[in-house]
Amino acid sequence: MPILYRIMFFLFVFIFWITLNSYVGVRCWQALSLPSSFKIPYIIPVILLALAMPVSMMIRGTLSPEWSGMLQTISSTWMILLVYAALFFLFFDLLRLLNHWFHIFPKVVTGHYILVKRICFAVSSLALVLILWQGNRKFNRPVMEQLNITTTKSLGKDKQLNVIFFSDSHLNSLTNPKQLQKYVDMINAQKYDLVLIGGDFTDGDPTAWTQQGFDKILQQIQARYGTYVSFGNHEYHSGIEESSEFTRKVGFVPLRDEIRYVGSDSSVVVIGRDDRTNSHRATVEDLLKNIDKDKYVIVLDHQPADLQAVAKAGADLLLSGHTHDGQIFPLTALIHLMWEVAYGYEKIDNTDIYVSSGLAAWGPKYRIGSQSEVVKIEIMNPVH
Repeated sequence: MPILYRIMFFLFVFIFWITLNSYVGVRCWQALSLPSSFKIPYIIPVILLALAMPVSMMIRGTLSPEWSGMLQTISSTWMILLVYAALFFLFFDLLRLLNHWFHIFPKVVTGHYILVKRICFAVSSLALVLILWQGNRKFNRPVMEQLNITTTKSLGKDKQLNVIFFSDSHLNSLTNPKQLQKYVDMINAQKYDLVLIGGDFTDGDPTAWTQQGFDKILQQIQARYGTYVSFGNHEYHSGIEESSEFTRKVGFVPLRDEIRYVGSDSSVVVIGRDDRTNSHRATVEDLLKNIDKDKYVIVLDHQPADLQAVAKAGADLLLSGHTHDGQIFPLTALIHLMWEVAYGYEKIDNTDIYVSSGLAAWGPKYRIGSQSEVVKIEIMNPVH
């Protein structure tokens, strides 16, 4: 039955994709009102763009990282254009329907209908270009969010712990090494003691991670108490063993239902939960039951799904990612209906919770209605 479900899901997605491409393609042709001699030159690029997404998925891993990245960039950009174009056309179709019933269009519109259609198409196209340009800027320019936490628990002789946290870097063939270097430089410009990574660190074809030199760039991150990584669902998609091997090669420590003591006097506990993709992962209660609760306890859990359980178990800080804060509107609005905390800071009982929007993104290199980020967390003892 699971195989049948997968086949049915694939057929549904494929039919939806073809329908969406056909709808936008026909509406664009109607809006442009071109002579029939342009029909073939118009149809060919529309078909190629429609095929880019399924083709890129089918041949992923067979091309070089450069060609694979280029094909995925084209297909993912087209996917966003397609969705927003469909929304624009649906809006105009609604106006046409209202005009059919109530004759709301003035004579200046009905008298110059073809010209008005072309003007609307040009304005909508310009709006889409501007939306994508701004979305790409928000993707490429992560902000450094600041989170200050005060605790009465001992943090050792330093009485303060500076933590860099990020999630969802999604290192894959689409990742530009120069962009990754900018991320590392951004992190290294901060004063930090500990680096925590909250899942979906790697993604896609494992060969791209070393072929593009990601390991050498990431080795520039040197935290005095180490860098610890919990895994997300995309590490499982890429290969959990390959992801673990790459993480260790970089010099980071993968935590899959594992515990580490860090900080001066080992006063801080870092617990990395395996992703809920692993249905046999340990419960948060089991992970925390033998922990000395006088120590400051940080839990890394990629998906922010067990907030109440983490708080009840006695964690001081929960760090998650996964949601991307929706990444692209209208998902940025819908995501908050799907998760108790979809983005940002929340406190449940005595547990501070932060869900990051992520450093990079899955698929398209755009942030429309969301923002890429790194989080600097200053955990301090109160000043007396």
